[in-house]
Amino acid sequence: MPLEELLPSKKVPNGVITTRTFRQIVSSIREIGLIEPLSVIKPAENATSFLLLDGNLRVLALKELGLRRPV
Repeated sequence: MPLEELLPSKKVPNGVITTRTFRQIVSSIREIGLIEPLSVIKPAENATSFLLLDGNLRVLALKELGLRRPV
């Protein structure tokens, strides 16, 4: 599914993209891909997007790497 169809379930704190943890996530995805899958649900039967339950930082990292879909 395209990343733009994912709705975050919580707000990511300001400045998180400058943290060491986030940089490590980006580096890991760049080198070996996405290991831990994203956890999503469809909030309603007729919904066109999905609610992201777990993986907010991974989605940000994927977007930073210019990817449109999880790898």
